[in-house]
Amino acid sequence: AMPLANDMVVEVYPDETRGGARVRYTVKAGVLTYAMTLPLNEVTRVSSGPMGDAAANLATLQAALNKGGRVTFEGAGVVYINDPLVIKSNTTLSLPPGLTIKRAGGSGNLIVNEAFTRPWSGVSVTSVNKMIATVSWVAHGLVVGDEVWLRGTVGTTPGEYFGVFSVLEIVNANSFKVLLWRVPSGAAAGSFEAKKCDRNITINGDAILDHNFTGIGPIGSYTNHAVIIAGAAGVDVDIRVVDIAKFGVCAAGVKNAHAAVHSPFTTPS
Repeated sequence: AMPLANDMVVEVYPDETRGGARVRYTVKAGVLTYAMTLPLNEVTRVSSGPMGDAAANLATLQAALNKGGRVTFEGAGVVYINDPLVIKSNTTLSLPPGLTIKRAGGSGNLIVNEAFTRPWSGVSVTSVNKMIATVSWVAHGLVVGDEVWLRGTVGTTPGEYFGVFSVLEIVNANSFKVLLWRVPSGAAAGSFEAKKCDRNITINGDAILDHNFTGIGPIGSYTNHAVIIAGAAGVDVDIRVVDIAKFGVCAAGVKNAHAAVHSPFTTPS
């Protein structure tokens, strides 16, 4: 049997779970034994209603997502929201058929991940030993196994320093080491920023996400996409979308990610 390490993610497959869904658990070390932090099975039922219910609907759905674990939205008809729902680490969102979640008052994001909403922090890369970089970040608050999205200066910083990297070692409260994808082609030149990534996010189901796009959106606007996953590791998205301005799923700074977008509900694109 394989030993379990602290913060290791364990996946349980359909024949071992209720409801036929694969579930991820996070291992937490005890004194003599290992305990698993089990996901919640939060079922939130919403009802079809007018556009004026958008703020209340958003509050209800977001309250369920804030609990993390396994969250299911159930209902029938069109449910309006006036801002994007925010999904955090270690959350599986199930969207059964019969429900349409639609942006009120025009197009806009329907779901974004928590890391997308976090601000960037200024950091510096102080040394590099082959594929291991030491990052200085005041009061970073990270632990070994966390994922960090690092970006430098386009045109100045070698490409190997851009991406999502695992924290290998905590040097102290203000610095840590990460594993790069490969040996850098040059020194860590330029200015750097970083943010902590989310981990283990799943969004799936046959409900419809309606972006409510009816015209030409602003070029380059993040609001042109139905779902945004930015700064995340371990992502699985399988959704159905209609009336989108640009992308069903816009992904940036992701690691070990899969996305399938059905519009109009046939083969993934």
